Amino acid sequence: MSPWGGRWLAWITLLAALLLSVGRLPMDWPDWLAWLRPGWVLLAVCFWAMANSRPLGPFGAWIAGLGFDAMAAAPLGLNAALFAFAAYSVAQFSQRLRMYTLAQQCVLAFVLVLVCEAVRHVVHGLPAIEPSGLLMLMPALTSAAAWPLIRFVLQGLCRRFRIE
Repeated sequence: MSPWGGRWLAWITLLAALLLSVGRLPMDWPDWLAWLRPGWVLLAVCFWAMANSRPLGPFGAWIAGLGFDAMAAAPLGLNAALFAFAAYSVAQFSQRLRMYTLAQQCVLAFVLVLVCEAVRHVVHGLPAIEPSGLLMLMPALTSAAAWPLIRFVLQGLCRRFRIE
């Protein structure tokens, strides 16, 4: 087991998720492709809250959310509150969630990302500015599709570095 209890790996994966989340698409690609981007940071927060709440916890998720707010030029504290809420919720039911099948965990990822997207839309007042409706479902769908990859990669890293 790592002397830091996996904290360093959790923070490195969150930093990688932050970079994936705020990366720009090439200029010649259509703007609607940005709606297909999964909620990388939220998925990483959920993984660490479900796998082992010690490395991250709601406070660590809140710090990651503040970093995401700063990097994405979002209202400061919005994503921090959403990520902390998600980490707390997932950590409360972590033993039960670990027993869920992969398909059930994908549904959970879909619901969490959908709730966060809905809150963001309400706070930003985006329905009047950007397209909404079914397009709002796309980040949740792609996040649910990306959950098996996130889980596989992060579990492999935990095994590789002997983090429980």
